Amino acid sequence: MSWRDFEREVAEFFQNKGYDIKYHVESLGKSRVIHEIDVLAVSGKKSIACECKSGNQKITKHLIAEWESVCKDLPFKAKSAIASESGFTYMGLLYAKAYDVMLITKSQLYTYRPLSKLECIDLSDVKPQEEAIKDFYKRVKKKSI
Repeated sequence: MSWRDFEREVAEFFQNKGYDIKYHVESLGKSRVIHEIDVLAVSGKKSIACECKSGNQKITKHLIAEWESVCKDLPFKAKSAIASESGFTYMGLLYAKAYDVMLITKSQLYTYRPLSKLECIDLSDVKPQEEAIKDFYKRVKKKSI
């Protein structure tokens, strides 16, 4: 799927939820830097700024953190969202949960089921960060022995 087709699919996802859509919105941030929003979904006073990533790479925490930072710099309040054709890494899921970033995908194997259409990922089942850190240190300790 081309990136344009994926953006259209993401736009349809928001339209089906009652949002008005704008594509490729450029906005001057509070930092005086120009940002581009792939899909801006607006309903009343609620806005969602969505970055769309097509391709076969899972989205990492770094990209999620970068987009969340961009959304904080916007001159209007917008919930940050990332749509990925290929899903998200586990650390990306943890980061998004901690900072309330909406994640949208259709191929993330999440809670042991592949998604057939675009859906928001339910982050409530993602382990709390403390448990993930404990698991991380257990894996590191086993590798170093």
